[in-house]
Amino acid sequence: MSSLRLKLFLPLFVLVAALFLFISQDWLPRSVEYHNQFYDQMLGKQLDSVGEGLIPMVLAHRIDEIRDLLEELRKKNQDWRELLLSDSTGRKLYQFATDKTLPEGDVDAYLHHIMIDGELIGTIRVKVDHGRINREFKSNQLILVWVLGGMLGVFIVALGVVLEIVIRRPIGTLARASLALAGGNYRYPLPAARADEIGGMVKNFAAMRDAVESHQNALRCEIAERIKAQEETQAANGRFRLLVEQDLVGFYILQDGKVAYANPYLLERVGEKSDTIGAPMMQWVHPDDRAMVAENIQKRLGGEVSRIHYSCRLLRKDGSALEVDALGMVSKFEGRPAIIGVLLDVSEKKYAELALKKSEAFLRTLFDTAGEGIWVIDFNCVTVKSNRAMMEMLGIDESEFLYRSIFDFVDQENAAIVRAKTEYSQSGGAGQRYEVTLLRPDGGSIICQFHTAPLFDEVGNIMGAFALVSDITERKRVEAELRKLSEALEARVLDEAAKSREKDLLLIQQSRFAAMGEMIGNIAHQWRQPLNALGILLGNIKDAWKFKELTSEYMQESVGTGWQLIQKMSTTIDDFRNFFKPNREKVIFNLRSSVEEALSLVETSLVHHSIEVLLESGGDVMALGFPNEFSQVLLNIIGNAKDALLEREIIPGRISIRLDAHHGQAHVTIADNGGGIPEAILEKIFDPYFTTREKGTGIGLYMSKMIVENNMNGLLTVRNVGDGAEFEIIVPMVENATST
Repeated sequence: MSSLRLKLFLPLFVLVAALFLFISQDWLPRSVEYHNQFYDQMLGKQLDSVGEGLIPMVLAHRIDEIRDLLEELRKKNQDWRELLLSDSTGRKLYQFATDKTLPEGDVDAYLHHIMIDGELIGTIRVKVDHGRINREFKSNQLILVWVLGGMLGVFIVALGVVLEIVIRRPIGTLARASLALAGGNYRYPLPAARADEIGGMVKNFAAMRDAVESHQNALRCEIAERIKAQEETQAANGRFRLLVEQDLVGFYILQDGKVAYANPYLLERVGEKSDTIGAPMMQWVHPDDRAMVAENIQKRLGGEVSRIHYSCRLLRKDGSALEVDALGMVSKFEGRPAIIGVLLDVSEKKYAELALKKSEAFLRTLFDTAGEGIWVIDFNCVTVKSNRAMMEMLGIDESEFLYRSIFDFVDQENAAIVRAKTEYSQSGGAGQRYEVTLLRPDGGSIICQFHTAPLFDEVGNIMGAFALVSDITERKRVEAELRKLSEALEARVLDEAAKSREKDLLLIQQSRFAAMGEMIGNIAHQWRQPLNALGILLGNIKDAWKFKELTSEYMQESVGTGWQLIQKMSTTIDDFRNFFKPNREKVIFNLRSSVEEALSLVETSLVHHSIEVLLESGGDVMALGFPNEFSQVLLNIIGNAKDALLEREIIPGRISIRLDAHHGQAHVTIADNGGGIPEAILEKIFDPYFTTREKGTGIGLYMSKMIVENNMNGLLTVRNVGDGAEFEIIVPMVENATST
């Protein structure tokens, strides 16, 4: 009976092994992959939201606010191992990186571009350590697997105990009673006949044994009649042989270990000819089955059983195996014991049954282990089948779920949606995709996405629908929270932008006041020469009058010269007044002209301090912006260069200005030989209120950067080159345009 126990429990162990193999090799890796994909999507949306919030801060170059925002964001994301924010030129505005070395497989890098009106203004780079999350996720999944495995093990043990008590032991007793019955013992004790199938077998066996015993005597009386009938049998052998020769099953007679007879159908199936009759029987049997066949033959010839039915394989002449069912019994052939029987070719039937079982098992496994809910309804929207995921989604048992209408799980509003989609699908035979809210028996609800398709019968008529159901409740909740967060962030950005604008207006006013003070000094330098010339001219007129040399021609010439000097002074006032007049609208202007106008305002002061100005220009370059504000930027940079040369007593002082254009960008480079800027403060000189001069305001370069980068969509940078500092202004160039 050990073979019976093996047959009972082997499929269970195979199923358990297959289940654990599937969970460890397929389900668990796919679960981790899906978890990482979901995390990546959420991180992408978070970076989109953060990028939108950083736009005004990056444009305004508010480093402190950027740092505060990103520090707070990083603290909320403990798995971030690196966070880097760069502007469009690659300059780092914020950087955080852990010094912990991590395996490459656990770290993913994410790159997000911050765009405004299609233009790149910055880049966020994040490196995330997935190790901790994956370990926690895998640990939870493994706990679930071991719990399920433990429950399944308990179930198998309990099932084994039940099978041992209820089936194997009674059947073993029946088997021993059968052997005793074959040996003529009609009183072997039988198991108790319970009210089940095994009890029915016991009762039937007892009735059969009683019947055999009662007929035993009758059989002895029939022996004489059989001897008499033997003669009739021999007469019928001719008719029987004719029937066997034309039969479509294999008919055989085995005697003395040889094939005494085989009908033409059997010879054809094994590929032998009639001249092989008389050959040893075992050469027709497959080597792996010869021991089993020999044992069954011996049982019949030895009197253990009178007839037997079993399956085996024959060996064809070409070496291939032929699956057959063997039915045989001991009889007499030519006066001596022989085994007479038939062989049924079941190879095609076995292959078909095996393929069908494999297909059914595969489809059932897919159906039951699918991660999505599967809901099958008939033409009247009544549930006819569902998988485990669908029932877990609704929190319901299969007995409570089957044969219930789909409308039992939706409210009135969602019932209208389901009814409309179902009618459309059943009328047109087309699939549908829609969202509905399902009601759980426990009073809760879930938002689900349905992917439905018609279900056809064997003749092509629609008999129902097949739906893949996904629970998107959590996704909807996350989307709602992200929407609220985005709205709150937008309101905060607008509030911060308003505050920043007020601060910028104050800085602009302070910057203009500081520039006005410098311009008054430049006006004094511009007027000093014409005033000296006027004084000399008046002295010459007085001397000419004193010495009687004042003629009308001399007076007219002197008056003309005086008017020219006065006109030059008036022009100087107009130039400075126009400089302080703000531009209200952007215009196209000539950068070279702006550079020359700015130099004309400080030329006298530079000459007075023996500072040489070198201007190198490749021609007219046009740009779009505010020319007066651009001139203010130039004057701020030139003024800082002049102050550096004077403070460090550089002789001779030199300021070089170069104007060129390439790749659609205009470049204005202003360099001096004042010794450069200390590296320790090079990154801070554009910060508001940062200054190294005793009487400096610290807003000139800050305002210059705002004018170039915010108002003209350009870039203002500084670096140390050679024996001084070099400022570079880069603004978009306007081609094929004239200044206005």
